This record gives sequence, structure tokens and C-alpha cells, in this order.
Amino acid sequence: MAIDQVGLTRGTIEGGVDLADLAAPAEAVELSPIPGAASGDLAAPPQARTREFRLAALPTTQHTRGPDTLFLATFDESADAEYARGIGACSNLSSAPLTEGRWGQALDCTDAATNLLYAMDRNFIARAGTLECRVRAGETNIWADGAEHYLFTLRPRRRMTGEPRIAVRLEVFKGEDNALHLRATGAPAPVGLAIPTAGLVPDEWHHIAISWDCTGGPAATFWLAVDGRGVAMTIPSPCRMLPFASLQVGNTPWLGHHAHVGESAPLGGYLDDLHISDQTLARREEGAQPLDPEVARGLGEIDLELALAAEDALVRWLDYWAGLQVGGAWGPWLSPKIAADTRTYLDWTGQPEDPHLVSNKYGSSVVTVAYEFIDAYHYTGDERWRQAAENSVDFFLRGQAPAGYWYQDYVVDESGRIVDESGRIEGLSRRWARVQDGHQSQPFLFLLYWHHVTGDKRAFDAARRNADFVLSIENPNGSWPGTFDTSAGVGHTTGPRGVEYGCEYNDYATTDAGSSTAASTTTTPRPTPCA
Repeated sequence: MAIDQVGLTRGTIEGGVDLADLAAPAEAVELSPIPGAASGDLAAPPQARTREFRLAALPTTQHTRGPDTLFLATFDESADAEYARGIGACSNLSSAPLTEGRWGQALDCTDAATNLLYAMDRNFIARAGTLECRVRAGETNIWADGAEHYLFTLRPRRRMTGEPRIAVRLEVFKGEDNALHLRATGAPAPVGLAIPTAGLVPDEWHHIAISWDCTGGPAATFWLAVDGRGVAMTIPSPCRMLPFASLQVGNTPWLGHHAHVGESAPLGGYLDDLHISDQTLARREEGAQPLDPEVARGLGEIDLELALAAEDALVRWLDYWAGLQVGGAWGPWLSPKIAADTRTYLDWTGQPEDPHLVSNKYGSSVVTVAYEFIDAYHYTGDERWRQAAENSVDFFLRGQAPAGYWYQDYVVDESGRIVDESGRIEGLSRRWARVQDGHQSQPFLFLLYWHHVTGDKRAFDAARRNADFVLSIENPNGSWPGTFDTSAGVGHTTGPRGVEYGCEYNDYATTDAGSSTAASTTTTPRPTPCA
């Protein structure tokens, strides 16, 4: 068997559209039943729904990088991937010879020693996606030889203590029953899908695709397809998967289900055009439909080359800021002569600062950059951006005063530990809670956004403590002070020299506090109305 061109894409085959609900194909599709294997070699979980489907069309040309591409290996030049979303070109960690492929060259996986491994921790989005490739048998008809042959294994990263997501391993192999299997081990319910292969022509290239939708809803769906005909299973359980750490191609998983270490089940063929995307097969089917003329009216054509260049520039920008993060925070000033690999922070006088001064003020606040990482994670599912955003969440959780407010600024050491909150920029001690300039509203809304995207209860609880504090310092006339003296329990305009109980409109003190209070009413439980 040969493998030619493999790719990863973001999203699942389905992506919100049930393949079972797509228009029926011109000819009815009937998959030959496999006794005991309609849902793979595992018993179908209770209430699981298994169904057959047929894709409207298969790719007719070799894959190239598109907006949904996470990983692409055409094998025309080498066994390395020429594009990987997280780290650019991705080298495989072992070796395999190349041979004539479906397009250009392909991987020769006929040798028992062939076993390719690609790092996936920064290239793969586990919540939804499609992996597809072309496969051809080698000298032996692997599709009907009654032996086991492994195509792929996607192995999750190690699950840390307290991690709410689960470690799921996906395996694609041709079994001794002459059926192609997709098995998901570690899922909340057993997942196993199978499609008979004895009728496949060994000398032809066949399109193999798997897809999954684990976007966090009440159910998860997995798909397996051969030449556009497939079977899908929906399990009635949420399946928030950990990121995958590696992709193994062409042989038995090193820690697989085999009883004997070293036992191999090589693909025995050739593999070409490996592509992984963030789109489900159903989402791709939906996208292939022509737009309604009314919807399409006024829409310009997408410049794909420009869109991909913009995406690359954004990734470089996010990588740059992630590299400058210290304990979840950034200093308000960076030296204009900063070297590409050096972090040089300046204090408010313009002198080099170490430990680092961290502002909580509009424009130079940690939130200014941290918001971008939540957006990036929300829209792409990339774990790098999630981690950078969570680092900033942890910073605000550490930096919150017991009374619920945040200080004007902080000093952190190189490890990110907060060592001072004495208000070095304007000399306000810890007892002063600054309301204006977003000192309270920015962290508050940032934590609510993080809770909305991830469900992190720590962030919600911290935001609620801050909402209680802000509401407690409201002036009797409904306005808010610019600064509040927590020791004396009195608010002032601007600062210690301002008017007691004064109303501060400058720098959004009253408007931000009012907006935060309004936001808190939409995010906290409401009492049950009286009958």
C-alpha cells in the first residue's frame, strides 16, 4: 500500500451540518454490512447514533495550502511536511523512501521498518477537523489479505492533574476482518467505525478520510470514509479532547494495543497527499454549495494569497508578544532598540527596569494584548494562544486584592511573581483603588470574556468579587469616584488630593463602573420571580 499527500484541516467533516441531512446522492449508497463491525470492533455505546453517508465529490487535484489547512505533506520533495500551522515546515522524526505517487511522489510504506512521526502539539486543533490522504496497495493486496495494516495514530499529549479535557487517541487501520477501522480510545464512550475494503482495487489510489467534531456540545461525532462513502457515529456525551502531541504514519502505534513490544503492522503500501484541516467534511460540503444570489451580491472576491499572508503576519505578531510575556504580564514600555531575542523593560522615567513594572492602565494594560490571545484561541482553537491568555488570567487572579479590586500597577520578577503593588507610577499605595482609566473595568471584562470562552469558574468568581467591590463604592448620587481610599472608605476625584465623594467623569471612571455593573447583571443568576 502507498500513501501520497497527507493534510490536516481545522474543523470536522460535519462542522454543524449533519451529513445525514445533506441532499441524497443521485444513487443510493449501500455499504455492505460487516457482521459485528458496523460500528467497529467496539460495542456501540448506549444511545449512540450510527449512520451512513456519501460525499458529493472528492478532491480531483493535489492539495495546496488553504485557509483551513493545519498540516500539509505532499511528499514531492521529502517526507517532511511543507506546511504546518504552528511551526511552519514540520520535519518527520524518522525516515521513509519516496516513490511514484498519485501526484508527484508518495511515501513508500511497504517496509516493516517504516514508521514516520510528526510533532503535532502546535499544528493540530483537536476540537474539530478532517484528516485525508490517498492510499494504494503495494505488492500485496492489503485490502483483502486478512492481515492488520496501520495507516495513522494520533496520540494526545499527557493529561495534567485537574485538566478538564480528556486524552483521546485516534487510530486508523485495516483490520484482519478486511475492513478499514477508525477507533477512538479514551473517549467518554467507546467509538469504533468500520468500512469493508475487500472490494477495493489494489492498483488504484483510494481516498481515505476521517473527521471529528468535539467542539464541546452535548454530543461528539466521528466519521470514516473511503472514496466518498462512509459511516458516522454520534455519541451522546461531550468530548473535549486534549491537543494531539504526535501523528504516527505507516505502522503500528508504539504504545498500541498489541501484546508484544516491537510487533509491527506496516501499511504495506503507498501514501500520498496528506492534508489536515480545521473543517469537518460536512462543513466542506456546505461550503461547496453556491451562494444565494442575494447573499453574494456586493461581496468581492477573496484574494487567497493576501489572506494567507495576513494570517502568517498575525501569527508572527502573536508569537512575538507571547515571547515577551513574563508571568502572564507585559511591561508598559519596551526599549525602542530592543533586540529580537531580548526583553528590555523601561520604568516610568525611561530607565531600564528589572524587576519589571506592569501597568493596569488603559493603553498600556496587560489586557490590551491578552484580549487578542483569547480572540485567537476562540476562533482557531490553537493551544498556544489559549496558554498565553490563561497566563494573563492567572496574573489577574494573583494580583487581585482581598477586597476585590486591582491595584494601579505591579512589579514582577523574572519568574512572574508579583513582588510589589505600591503604585510606583503615581505613588498610590495599596489602600487606593483606582477606578478611572480602566483599572477595574478592564480586568473585570477580560475575566468575564475568558469565562465565556472556557467556562473557567475561577475567572467568574474573581470578576464577581470585583463587581461587588465596584458596586459598594458607588457615590450616593449614582456616580463613581476616580480613586477610592479603602482604609477610610471614602472616594475622591482623581486622587488623594481630590474632592471627597466627588464624581469623576474624566477617564471613564463613572461610565466604566456603570458599564461593568450593567455587565454583571447579565452574567449572574437572577432570582426566581414571585408567582
